[in-house]
Amino acid sequence: MGQLDIVEERPPDLEAYGEVPSAFLVRRVLVPVVRAGCLGGLGLEERPVADAWWKDYDAIEGNAPASWPAHHDVSSWRVLAALAGHRRVGGAVVTPPPAGAGAAILHDLRVRPENRGAGIGRALFEAAAGLVAAAGWRGLEVETQDVNVAAFHFYVEVGCELRAIEADAYPRCPGEARLTFRHPLAGHAATGR
Repeated sequence: MGQLDIVEERPPDLEAYGEVPSAFLVRRVLVPVVRAGCLGGLGLEERPVADAWWKDYDAIEGNAPASWPAHHDVSSWRVLAALAGHRRVGGAVVTPPPAGAGAAILHDLRVRPENRGAGIGRALFEAAAGLVAAAGWRGLEVETQDVNVAAFHFYVEVGCELRAIEADAYPRCPGEARLTFRHPLAGHAATGR
């Protein structure tokens, strides 16, 4: 792949950002199970699905990056691009903390399928955490779904703590649970704003 550069795009090119697919094959899901000592008495157990299927976040109405400005005020969003040479291989989007909250949101993190597992997601996550710490925000929150087992394991590996499990959380994706994580920015010098 060559040298990897993580750069902040100002202004962001959301059309080019969206050229990196967000789709993945669902072969396993995470199922909440009652487990003492876990989050609110619930833990997660991986289970295989009977028939694998493709999940494409960008195919959901309003979810594709090019459509974000029509549904959100993106003027304060921070967009990172992972570039290998002149080729975009991934990206991440950080939104500032909502009013009254001290944690920024990792709105999106994606890596080209053929480049997954090469450390690009970790480099993007670390760059996003560094950006958040430099801005003085208290932490970084991120969500994924019970159908995205790889993302669940990735967020645990980069030091995120599972904070909430919300069953059937998405009206346009019936049956999917929201898994919310928080990264305290350990190793990053947050100012505590």
